[in-house]
Amino acid sequence: MTFLDLQRHIQQTRKARKGVKNKRDYFADTTFDEEMVWHKIYQRALKAANEVIKHYTEIGEFNPEEKMNVFFGEKSKSDKINKNLEKENQKLQAEIIELKKQLEKFHRGGRKSYDDAMIQQVKSARANGETWRGLAKRLCISTTTAQKLQKVKL
Repeated sequence: MTFLDLQRHIQQTRKARKGVKNKRDYFADTTFDEEMVWHKIYQRALKAANEVIKHYTEIGEFNPEEKMNVFFGEKSKSDKINKNLEKENQKLQAEIIELKKQLEKFHRGGRKSYDDAMIQQVKSARANGETWRGLAKRLCISTTTAQKLQKVKL
């Protein structure tokens, strides 16, 4: 039975019960419970059809290549996927916040200040005869910054 057949059966049955002549009751040989099951199936199919129409009216165009899926049974698979995505989203949001905090240390591309340990490292390395380029590469600073730190008095 197709959706259209089911729709016609239900409509004709309702007309027959309202007293319209020349219409027959399609549910005459079924029980009341079976008839209610068919009504519920019809309501669900109608709801699905309305969702399809709503989707295309919101988009404003019909794409014949667009695919559509219908799932029966539990929603647990999609719920699990949604929960996993929500958890992953929360983790990523927390990571973004942490990275923003780390970026606050650097203002205009450089550090705000250098601690005394860095200054001592520069001075001791220069006293031992290390070159500016080798020192800058080892400490991950520029050669100009290393020279400025050499001049700082403690």
